[in-house]
Amino acid sequence: MAVGSRGRLVPFDLAQWSPLGRSDRCDMKPSDKPRRVDKDEPPKQSRSEEARRIIEEYADHLREIIKKLRRRLH
Repeated sequence: MAVGSRGRLVPFDLAQWSPLGRSDRCDMKPSDKPRRVDKDEPPKQSRSEEARRIIEEYADHLREIIKKLRRRLH
């Protein structure tokens, strides 16, 4: 229960309560300013693309190790 403007107890839903008061993120509007883009830096890869690249490099490295080990056994 919360105290209303006239001093009465008013029920409220805890799921809708925010510790910051009425700060709704839905009210945020996109900026009219253009995004800053550095021409020197290439665009960042998505996380999944970066993960795939790292895994492929690791697999290539393991293939090289396997080839070297096979040469030593034969």
